[in-house]
Amino acid sequence: MNINIIDFLSNIFKENNGNNNNSNNEINIEQNQSLVSSLFLLIPNLSKLQLLLDLENYLKTSTISNNNKFLVFLLSIVYNIIKYNNKNINEEEIENKTVSIINFYLNEFIIQSEDNSNIDENEIKNITIIISKIQNLIFNKEIYSKCCQLINGISNSNINNNNNNNNNNNNNNNSNNNNNNNNNNNNSNNNNSNKYGLFIVNNILNNENVSLSIIEKMSIEFYPTLIPVIIENLENSSIINQYTKQQSLLILSKILLDKNNVSIIENNQNLKSLYQTNWLKLLWNAIVKQKDINERLKLCFFFHQCYFDCLLFNLKKKSNKKQKQKQQEKEEEEEEEEKQIEPICFNIIEKVEYWNILFESLIDKDSLPRKQAIHLLKNTVALPSILWKNQLPKNWEQKQWNLFFSLYECFDETKSHLFIPVWVQIHNLSVNVKLDDNFTQYSKPTSIYFWIRILYLRGFNHININIKKRVILDALADVSIVPYLNGYGIDFSEFQLPLLKALDAYELSNPYELERNKELGERLSTYFYHCIKSTNDIEVVLQFTSKSIQEIKTIILFISTLSPLVSKLKLTPTTTLFEQLRSILICHPIQNDNNELYQQVSNFIISLNISTTQQNLSFSQISKILSLLPNEMTNTKDFKNWLNSTNNNWFINNLIKSTNNLFKEEEEEKEKEQEQESYQIEKENLQGLSRILSICLDNEINDYIISTILPLLNLSSIKKKTSLLLFLNCIFDELSQQQCLNCNIIEKLSPFKEILVNLVKEYIVLNNNNNNNNNNNNNNQTILSKEDSEKIIDQFKTMESIIRIIKKFNNTNQKLFIEMQKLLLDSRPLDLKGITIVLLVWIQSRQYNGSEGCTIEEQEILIKKLLELEPRYKFDSTISFILPKFIQYKWTCIHSILYSNSSPSSPTFKYDQEKTFDLAISALDNATGSVLIPIFECLSIVISSNKKQQSKDDSNLITSNEEYMNQLFKQSYLAFSDSNRKPNNLCVAFTNLLFNSVLFENPVTIPLIKQYLKQTLDDWGESARISCGLLSHCCGIWSKKTNTLPIFLNEIMDLCLLTSEDQLVLEDDYENITEYNNNNNNNNNNNNNNNNNNNNNNNNNNNNNNNNNNNNNNNNNNNNSLESKQLFNNHGYIIRWFVSQLESKECKPFVETLLLELLQLNFKGELSKREYSQQSRLNKIKCKLWRTLCSLTHIVSFTGNNSESNGLYEKVSDLMWKTLELKNHGNVRYLIQLFIVNVLIKSPNIQITNQQLINRMELAINADYQISASLIIISSTFLYYLLNNYQDHYQDCVINLFKTILPWSTDFHHAVRTTSQLAIYSIINKKFKILQQFNDNQFILSLYNYLDTHKIQKRLREKQTLFIQNDDPLKKTLADNIFTTSSTIDSNNEDADDGIEENEKQQQDDDYSNLSVLDDSVIPMSLLDISKRLIKDFQVSFQNNQIQQPIVPTSALSKSEEQQQQQQQQQQQQQQQQQQQQQQPTIINSESSNIPSSTEEDILDFQRRITPWQWVNKLEEHHQISSGSGNSSNSKNSKKSRQSIIVCGTLIENTPNIAGLIRTCEIFNVEEVAIPNNKLLSDPQFQRVSVSAEKWVPTIEVTKPNLLDYLKLKKKQGYSILGVEQTSQSKRLSSFQFPNKCLLLLGQEQNGIPAEYLSIIDYAVEIEQLGQIRSLNVHVSGSIVIWEYTQQQILKQQQQQQQQQQQQQQQQQ
Repeated sequence: MNINIIDFLSNIFKENNGNNNNSNNEINIEQNQSLVSSLFLLIPNLSKLQLLLDLENYLKTSTISNNNKFLVFLLSIVYNIIKYNNKNINEEEIENKTVSIINFYLNEFIIQSEDNSNIDENEIKNITIIISKIQNLIFNKEIYSKCCQLINGISNSNINNNNNNNNNNNNNNNSNNNNNNNNNNNNSNNNNSNKYGLFIVNNILNNENVSLSIIEKMSIEFYPTLIPVIIENLENSSIINQYTKQQSLLILSKILLDKNNVSIIENNQNLKSLYQTNWLKLLWNAIVKQKDINERLKLCFFFHQCYFDCLLFNLKKKSNKKQKQKQQEKEEEEEEEEKQIEPICFNIIEKVEYWNILFESLIDKDSLPRKQAIHLLKNTVALPSILWKNQLPKNWEQKQWNLFFSLYECFDETKSHLFIPVWVQIHNLSVNVKLDDNFTQYSKPTSIYFWIRILYLRGFNHININIKKRVILDALADVSIVPYLNGYGIDFSEFQLPLLKALDAYELSNPYELERNKELGERLSTYFYHCIKSTNDIEVVLQFTSKSIQEIKTIILFISTLSPLVSKLKLTPTTTLFEQLRSILICHPIQNDNNELYQQVSNFIISLNISTTQQNLSFSQISKILSLLPNEMTNTKDFKNWLNSTNNNWFINNLIKSTNNLFKEEEEEKEKEQEQESYQIEKENLQGLSRILSICLDNEINDYIISTILPLLNLSSIKKKTSLLLFLNCIFDELSQQQCLNCNIIEKLSPFKEILVNLVKEYIVLNNNNNNNNNNNNNNQTILSKEDSEKIIDQFKTMESIIRIIKKFNNTNQKLFIEMQKLLLDSRPLDLKGITIVLLVWIQSRQYNGSEGCTIEEQEILIKKLLELEPRYKFDSTISFILPKFIQYKWTCIHSILYSNSSPSSPTFKYDQEKTFDLAISALDNATGSVLIPIFECLSIVISSNKKQQSKDDSNLITSNEEYMNQLFKQSYLAFSDSNRKPNNLCVAFTNLLFNSVLFENPVTIPLIKQYLKQTLDDWGESARISCGLLSHCCGIWSKKTNTLPIFLNEIMDLCLLTSEDQLVLEDDYENITEYNNNNNNNNNNNNNNNNNNNNNNNNNNNNNNNNNNNNNNNNNNNNSLESKQLFNNHGYIIRWFVSQLESKECKPFVETLLLELLQLNFKGELSKREYSQQSRLNKIKCKLWRTLCSLTHIVSFTGNNSESNGLYEKVSDLMWKTLELKNHGNVRYLIQLFIVNVLIKSPNIQITNQQLINRMELAINADYQISASLIIISSTFLYYLLNNYQDHYQDCVINLFKTILPWSTDFHHAVRTTSQLAIYSIINKKFKILQQFNDNQFILSLYNYLDTHKIQKRLREKQTLFIQNDDPLKKTLADNIFTTSSTIDSNNEDADDGIEENEKQQQDDDYSNLSVLDDSVIPMSLLDISKRLIKDFQVSFQNNQIQQPIVPTSALSKSEEQQQQQQQQQQQQQQQQQQQQQQPTIINSESSNIPSSTEEDILDFQRRITPWQWVNKLEEHHQISSGSGNSSNSKNSKKSRQSIIVCGTLIENTPNIAGLIRTCEIFNVEEVAIPNNKLLSDPQFQRVSVSAEKWVPTIEVTKPNLLDYLKLKKKQGYSILGVEQTSQSKRLSSFQFPNKCLLLLGQEQNGIPAEYLSIIDYAVEIEQLGQIRSLNVHVSGSIVIWEYTQQQILKQQQQQQQQQQQQQQQQQ
């Protein structure tokens, strides 16, 4: 019988499995119910127990294999067997068999899943689902226990032991072994058993078909075991995965937060006791053990209500007991209650960790933790005060807490005008402060300064720079905090560090801001005065500055503020102080933009008094920091006086002592034992000593050399000799920079040249011998250690440095030069390090020997050897440093030979150009940075010299080979792009190579030049060093080779419209300085000189050099100004300047073509668009286009007898008048007007031009106001030109044109009218004789008097610059006028409320916003903008007067100011005797105890932004914590607590109305909104009005054809249909009672609700009107009705609550 049943089930399974292709291997459990029912029907005597026995026997004999699906199928059969209704069974035996079967599946599938690869994860999931369903039927306690064991990760042996509950008498050793096995296997089984145990429990708890009685039974039997296990899972969150943690949270939230479970726990005394005393405590321990503060907050936020409910229940229980006690004991019990509450339950409020979690979260930079924390704090304060009054400030009442919440939430604002009115009331938090409560109690929640500190720390990180600045200013001047920051044990990191870190912003510390608002500097000075009492305090500040402050301007601010304080306090300097200063300079190497930092450090050093503290100072540290300062700073009179302030020549004596100790001869063993310093450290020490020497007097320098340096000639140690030469190199450099190096000193030190020569030879021979030995022992090669490789590199760097001394001993270089040349010509290869040094010595010595002693034949042989030179080396860690040096020096030598023979006067020099070209191209693959410079220069010479052979054979030219040229451009550009650093020398070499003048006329290379010119500007256009140099170079070539201009016409036009210059680029020379220190800058300078000469030979860079020199001079002349440190990337300016200088006859055809092409651009592509923003890139392009056109009017000529000139004028005239009709912004229109005026002035016939202008003005009477105003400006300017350049035949022209302008002064449009009035005033004011008839006219005089005396007209004249006074308008179009930036920008008129907008304004390009001729006030169309600016000025000044006046430190007030304040207070007391004196200082003096208590009037009313509490649900969604499967539903579709009103806007046609309606519906939590088309939700116009409201309110698409069916459907669902319409039966809204469920139908904007819909409407509602207009806007009408419905619902809820309260009171009575 058993076999038949199993076989039967197997056949059924195979048949079903063969017909069903289920990729997820899911088992349809419910369908198997029919199979089980058929079994019982076919076999009448078959029982459940019998079936389970058969299945159990089969399972015992089966193994886990590929037949797992059938085993899962059998488990589903078990579930259906139990579920089958058969009463003739033994329930207990069935339950036992079921548990036995479940144990099999738990052991074989879940626990062994890691060890058995045949088990699929989907099979395990199906098993866990079925087990949870079975458990919900039988509710066996043993299965609950096993689930807990699985969650704990118990091994298989433990579960098997648990099955033998009766064998409790086993040996203790076995049980101990089992326990040990459990511990060892816990981690291995945790990933599977824990995961699936949680999955089973989760399915058990979330079964919706379980009754409350069963849930209660499960709670009693299961929860006491389960909850500690789940909490332990959370506690061990560091070793569990995210899924396990998430599942544990879901289970715990289901138990502790579900209403049914909470009710069961409250009604069961045992569960309640466990809940209050055990579970909550375990949960709190798990919370505290979370490593991440956000995880701790997350758990607190989610389970805080459990803790609060427990406290409330305990409080309620105690209050009930009190009511039963006698009246006589009330007073005693109340006194005990005030002391503390009985510790019956766990009190989270008493835990210090709870307040620490809140503190850290409230100041978090992320908004989510802040919102969670403030929600927790509000709920805590909302509890009865008796629960928290011992943990929070006792003198704070509810209004103080409300103010704190308002102050905290005001930081959510991004506008300062909304923030400041709230923030000024922070002083109300500290009223009635207790004497023992001060800032030293900042870490205790019972102190008000705990909460004030939170507000300050929150403000220090605010995104709005103005809000941040306001908080910083108040913190610096808060005398209730600042005096306690020093001397009271408050750590620097608790308040001072975040305060000073907040100042690390350019917007706060830049010189312009500090000059505009000196308050910050004054308060910072006062702050430092209170906080710094000793040298140790300064050391802490400087240490923080060097490690944490990034903005250089902030460091400058700190040091400049500390310098006078150091002098004032007469603090004693220490070695640590100098170390911190040096650390600051090391972290910020000297650049163009931080010279001021070094100057301030220099001033700070001078302020230190070292006259009496030399013994406590480190001479080494002082010398090192002095070596970092520029020479011009240490060579000043003040600095030398500081040096001489020491006693007994302390500096020179210590210099001699340090030198003697440094080069003291020691025994070899001691020398080896000494730790060898790295090259960098040794060089820093030597540079420090040399800097001290350079500052000394001349006689001291001579004495030092004679008495200290010259005796060192007899050193025997090679290491000491090497260090000595390195020291000499540093001395030479320092004395040269100080201009103290003379021939006498060089002559005295000349004996050291022999030491130098011997060391060089020894180094070369030694490395060559080492290399030979390594080659002979290839089989025994060893890998260099890190220490050995660093030692080799340091030796090489040292040799590089000392070899530079060769140039000082230039009289003895000939011998060394010949020896190095012999080594290069020797056929024997040298070691890589040796040959590199040979090349370097050859380069240095050649600088002073040239080609003397070296014939042309020898040079040809030498360059051939150099090209073939390949050194011997083995790959080790030093190759990456030395090999690039070899490549650089090799190609430098090649370039030196090629250059010396490239001049026209030099003899014929033969070398293989093609081979040189190929090798140079190949070398580019292994070169980068400055290594590329000599390679680029060699390629430039090859290309230039190759051009000379053109007359002989063009076919053999490299430049004519397309493949070669493509390879040259591609490889050179890739090598340049891959270089991380691009110093000036590299940029020049790259430009001279790829854009060589030879290539501009080559048909093969012209397309490549065009391609790579565009690519270079696209990739590197933001760097002024690259782009400006490149364009200056190209302009120089075009100016010399004018025949190339037409070829590059399109490129020149594109360059004129460049817009990538809009950003400010900070250019510095740090890269060049680094290259100087590391890459033989002397050699590079020599190469650059050679390269410049070579460029002169090629005649392609004269203009380039001039332009670069001009740009560099302009920048260098202003190094001390702020503007010089922010270099405008003005490569577009260069090209526009260039075209404005093409005045030669050869350039005339090109200029005329360029002029016409640029004019036609206004009607092509994106430039022809009519709608664009004034801040857009398109507007900037148009500005650049018209600036270029204006500059061309200066060089173009329309006069002449030929027809070509007349034809050109007609073409230009036709195009310019057409562009005037286009819609452009004011700055573009101004340039168009200026261009037209200059074209008219240069017209062939002034009389004809004048008449044409008059005719055009007469035809423009009905034209657009912009065109009319522009015509008046053009005519007035042209008239002004005629008057200033008057000729007799101009009389009629002047009079007729002035008559034409007069009528426009009465135009209806203010812009046209004002423009004409300004023109008339400007002309009449000059009293021209030709206009005498108008000057004497009474009407004109009265008009002039009105314009002259009216205040508004005066102000407009000050703002307008319509006309060019006293000069030819053409002068305005000169390049030095049209392209010159204005240095005076009225920034005070701009309110810098938004940092983003301010930054955008600062980043506008030089050609756009910073030109004085392009101010918005130039154009008459901006008159409204002028009025807006005036209003804004008034608002800013008013705000400053109202807000900034009280922000003054009390300690900083002068006596006169204090007296004035006292007089004002007395006057107020006399005038307001019955009112309490109101004080609102932002700085509270802790010493003043006379401050009256705060009243309701003290806390002013202010505007605040409502924060809806619905975001709490969103926070839950964020953490994916919800009931069920954990997949939280979208809050948009959630109908929880929504009002039962539907709004139908299908008939609305205007998109903004629909958007505004949805916004209203979201605010009032409407159930649903019907719209005509869902595509409206993505419309930009819709989104601007809705402000994302569509994301949070349910919407449905209901089209007009479906509207009637939709209304009928809702009517069947119980909704009453309401129509907002004026009908004969409509009801007044004020008296209408809304039904609970209603649908609001809104009509069309003009026609209302159509007649066909009125029949289905239940009620028509109309809004009473008191005015004359027929109707309201449909969106406004809908909003009014929705609010009326909401108001009625609120009243109903209030009434219901009152009734419930009354019923409860009656029941209690």
